[in-house]
Amino acid sequence: MPALDDLLTCLRFASVSTDSKRNDDTRACAQWLVAKLKSMGLTTELHETPGHPVIVAKNKHVAGRRTVLLYGHYDVQPVEPLSEWLSPPFEPAIREGRIYCRGATDNKGQLIAHVSGLAETLAQHNDLPVNLTILFEGEEVRCNGLLDQRLP
Repeated sequence: MPALDDLLTCLRFASVSTDSKRNDDTRACAQWLVAKLKSMGLTTELHETPGHPVIVAKNKHVAGRRTVLLYGHYDVQPVEPLSEWLSPPFEPAIREGRIYCRGATDNKGQLIAHVSGLAETLAQHNDLPVNLTILFEGEEVRCNGLLDQRLP
């Protein structure tokens, strides 16, 4: 299942935005998402910020269509205390039909659900009935300041 594979791949990135030792992991997650969105035919850009990058992706905008903004974040909260985890926090474990991994529900699960749904729709119809702008950021805790900046 491609959607499940994508989710498990995304979950493996230790994108803890508040841990500077994880900066490379956080950037790698952003770059993986950029490649994924580009592969779907979306115009995709990685915007540098004072912290972690913001991803902006768009379909071809058509005059007269409504515009939809899809927001998500690819960073996760710290995993400490490690002793509380039954399995490694960045290696997805499936137990009784549930995925256990840091970020599985906040926010990588939802983010990949949106991406997978879009990928399926674009594969079937080669277009969307709306002008879509996607904003994925890697620093939820600084989101308010980032959204105050003007992005193209």
